[in-house]
Amino acid sequence: MAGAEPNLCQSDDVLRDLLHFVSQPLTTLHCALEGSLAQGEVECEEDTLLALEQTDRVIEAVRLMREYLEAERGCPSPAPVPITSALNNVLEQLAVLAEARGVRLFACGVSKAAIPLRDAWLQRALLYLIGALIESEPPGRAITVLMEDGPPQAVISGHSFQPSQNARSPKHAQSPHRDKGGRDGDPEASLVGDPASGRGMDPATSALDCPPRYVPESNILRQAKKAIAQRAFESSGASVEFYSENRPGFTIRIPQSASALNQLSA
Repeated sequence: MAGAEPNLCQSDDVLRDLLHFVSQPLTTLHCALEGSLAQGEVECEEDTLLALEQTDRVIEAVRLMREYLEAERGCPSPAPVPITSALNNVLEQLAVLAEARGVRLFACGVSKAAIPLRDAWLQRALLYLIGALIESEPPGRAITVLMEDGPPQAVISGHSFQPSQNARSPKHAQSPHRDKGGRDGDPEASLVGDPASGRGMDPATSALDCPPRYVPESNILRQAKKAIAQRAFESSGASVEFYSENRPGFTIRIPQSASALNQLSA
């Protein structure tokens, strides 16, 4: 129709504008509830805590919707980013979640691969994939993240297993893939290190812009995070394969054309 606004035909732009429109009242409500609790201004503290919890759930859902829209066109980077350093940072962050869940977390193998994905998005995608795997596992399980380089592609995979009863404590545990070696080829370095310290929220920052908080979450939000990670990797030429529900795990494949393996191994 003549005179129609062209942006109305772009569904992603419409959804992005709507999510931005919702973010301000959500952030205001979140801050008001937290402020009332902190100052003891509420008579029904239990009801206020419940309202704050529900607000957090909506904020998380809106944030993930916005990330899903941004993942396809907002992630690619002109310069390839090494995947090993990003993965090590993510594993250190997730050590807190793994400990809280009673799950052991290992990393083994080395990779010289790089991927044209912005570092923040690369770490976020890895955080979502490995974090979702940790969340889906019962206490007592172990998760291994394996890095391998091959002629056609680099492979990063994550899967769970039941550790043997005589396995040593986490601080001295060895990778179950001892022949592959740990980070930098050292099997003893395959265990995740101490968790990074947490950071508080900047009062001037929107609640929708805060980094994800790993708390027990619904399967819907977990699946959304996996979809965001998959979309981010696919935007850079990589692929993500998920295993069946009976065998939780994932495999990321980074082709040489997308990974700059040749340059890094030269």
